[in-house]
Amino acid sequence: MPHTKYHFKKQKNHFQLQKKRSIVKSITFTLIGAGLDFVAVYVFTKNLEISLGATILSNFLATVAYYFHERIWNKTQWGRDFK
Repeated sequence: MPHTKYHFKKQKNHFQLQKKRSIVKSITFTLIGAGLDFVAVYVFTKNLEISLGATILSNFLATVAYYFHERIWNKTQWGRDFK
């Protein structure tokens, strides 16, 4: 059965699961990115405080952007195969 907007509305629990999935994916993506960011900034600055500050700011902003990016993509049918 092809997914329609009506079909998604009927499956409220499924839709809520998708939001939780997006949040968990955002967090795990952020942790990986934070580690890489910290190492990269530290290599150039040799300063723990600057590296930590840059990592926190960068990854907070990236997490927020990724979450909304994910939610927007979940609203489109492009690239989905509903066989």
